[in-house]
Amino acid sequence: MVDGEVGLYTAKLNFKDGEKVEEGGTAFLNNGFKAYLPKPTGSNVNALRFNFDGETTAIETVETENANAPIYDLSGRRVLSTVKGGIYIQNGKKFIVK
Repeated sequence: MVDGEVGLYTAKLNFKDGEKVEEGGTAFLNNGFKAYLPKPTGSNVNALRFNFDGETTAIETVETENANAPIYDLSGRRVLSTVKGGIYIQNGKKFIVK
């Protein structure tokens, strides 16, 4: 966030050959929980700002897998109950019973 606006901004600190440089570096240190967008060569764009017109954005619903879907073993046979240590497939995904 810069001046109260959310967006992707030009990195102020870059690294070149492991040394810190202000501009023109070939790479930069990206800390955890941060994102970056490569700037096209020769571009004079300095920022990509996100404007949501003051509205709060959110995830409305979450799709869940069908917990009652049939379970299959690795041979493709449908099973009625699972056994500890077994590998099974449900909803197209493998899982291990612990």
